[in-house]
Amino acid sequence: MSESESASAQWRVLNLPLGLDEDESVLLGRAAERAGLSPEEIRGLRIGHKALDARKRGRPRFVVHVDLALDAKIEDRGPDAFRRALGSGQVARRAAPASLAWATPHASLQGARVVVVGSGPAGLLAALALARSGVVVDVLDRGPALRERGRALARFIGSGQLDPEANLLFGEGGAGTYSDGKIYTRVDHPLEAPILDELVACGAPAEIAYDARAHIGTDRLHTVLPRLRGRMEALGVKFHWGTRLEGWVWAEGAGGRRLKALRPSRGSPWVFNITPILGRYARTQLECPIPSSGTPERHPMAYSRDSGSPSARGRKIVLARR
Repeated sequence: MSESESASAQWRVLNLPLGLDEDESVLLGRAAERAGLSPEEIRGLRIGHKALDARKRGRPRFVVHVDLALDAKIEDRGPDAFRRALGSGQVARRAAPASLAWATPHASLQGARVVVVGSGPAGLLAALALARSGVVVDVLDRGPALRERGRALARFIGSGQLDPEANLLFGEGGAGTYSDGKIYTRVDHPLEAPILDELVACGAPAEIAYDARAHIGTDRLHTVLPRLRGRMEALGVKFHWGTRLEGWVWAEGAGGRRLKALRPSRGSPWVFNITPILGRYARTQLECPIPSSGTPERHPMAYSRDSGSPSARGRKIVLARR
């Protein structure tokens, strides 16, 4: 079979009904019928969205969107019923899921060492993507790893003694570690599926991949985060806990000043490509003087579904060494 014959495309079948007591296995037949296909033409099925609908009188039900893997040429050579379903809006084309890795990293990253400042959701996932792409990554965070952070929080609850570096805001997982664990947004992005799959692989409930009110919970995050860290360490990622970003080191050259290294709170300055991923509460990091040659900018690769604060969601500040 040639590559063109074997290629698949993603399509979403919208608004399938599912009774509260019905098994999800019935969705294959319903999706095929709605799309005007036979079940045999469906190469793969995944629930893309599931929400409880109690708006109408009578018994509540689930409304489900289902993602189908179909022949890439189905739109051209598929049955007329499929084209009618597409024209009516019952079926819509979906972008293929993205990958948390690059087959070939950008030239500036090849052979480079990158430090990610911040171990919140965006920082962890950015570091994971870089490590999977063969880039050497160090993650720096002003707070501690989760176990020590939990102990500091317990002391605060019991005695009122606040550790300014280990609390509800700073440490492994960022501010969201001790939130209520909701991760749903209205973002529809190809990176959504691989990010959620990674969390599921680390122990999060499988239904977060499609539940309209997806929720992990702080109790489960205390299992998920160490497992995610372990997977990252197996890829060579190094974590530096209790280490603040104190400032920048600049070099003078023919082309003017350029960012050379960061100055951590412990040890000598580090010379790498630098990716600070700062949450809402890391204002002290933004107080480090940054000349015009290193102006913070929004970066198109924001891996975070929820950074722990609505105003900081998906924010990523990039200061890359040139």
